[in-house]
Amino acid sequence: MCGRYSLVSSIRVVEEHFQLPEGSNLPHFEGINAGPGLPMPVLSSGDPSRLTLMNFGFETRWTESKRRLLFNARSEGDHNLDDDPRYKGALGIFTKPAFRSAIRSRRCLVPADAFIEGPKIERLNRPYCIFSFNPTGVFAMAAVWQEYPPPPGESNIRMGFALITTSAKGVVAEIGHHRAPVVLQPAHYRDWLNPNSSAQLLSEILYSEDSREWNAYPIDSRVKSPTQHSAGLLKAIGPLMYPLEQTIIDESWIVKGFGLNKSLRSGGYGVQTSLFD
Repeated sequence: MCGRYSLVSSIRVVEEHFQLPEGSNLPHFEGINAGPGLPMPVLSSGDPSRLTLMNFGFETRWTESKRRLLFNARSEGDHNLDDDPRYKGALGIFTKPAFRSAIRSRRCLVPADAFIEGPKIERLNRPYCIFSFNPTGVFAMAAVWQEYPPPPGESNIRMGFALITTSAKGVVAEIGHHRAPVVLQPAHYRDWLNPNSSAQLLSEILYSEDSREWNAYPIDSRVKSPTQHSAGLLKAIGPLMYPLEQTIIDESWIVKGFGLNKSLRSGGYGVQTSLFD
């Protein structure tokens, strides 16, 4: 599952990533340690021209008096229960009652600079911050969204999203986790948000190979607490999984996001110094 991620880039950087006009007037949100129940920016099929806040998680009735949040949606549904990364069969999300309507007509993109995951057994007791080498740092995770009636005495409709997951590969698999969020290529953004895209096209998008380079480093287990939001949560407590060579380390990471910019490839700037002190 993926129950934690970070968005530390400015809203303007996110707007530029999605080629949106400047001016998303969003309330404050806690982006360091985004977890279930928190409102976070998304770009949805309901309004693909601007960022909006939605709560992380689908609300479902667990008992008559309690509700729980479904914050992940398996792309394979009840198939591929052994999480084989080579699986290319049916995508059960199209028939799963909790998500079958949303995957067909209510899809969204969830911007992030990193997601946080741990081994299958220890989970967030041994977490890693996983980030991409794309130029801006920002990437978009595939998700579906839902509307809920307002609580008694309130008038605002609530909206929630669930991240779509797939079997883990690459750095996530090396960490020892079995699932990972589906990260979309920018070329697929328009089709993902188009409510008229066919199930076949959506399946092809969900199965498309991720061409990004990824890396990870261990962080403190305090991140498992949903009330922790300090920047110190993202400080490395150990080395990168894949060491970087010939890079100059500066203090741009938290300001610009986790991506190492284009100059990295020729020995340019990279990781924020304080994260690795």
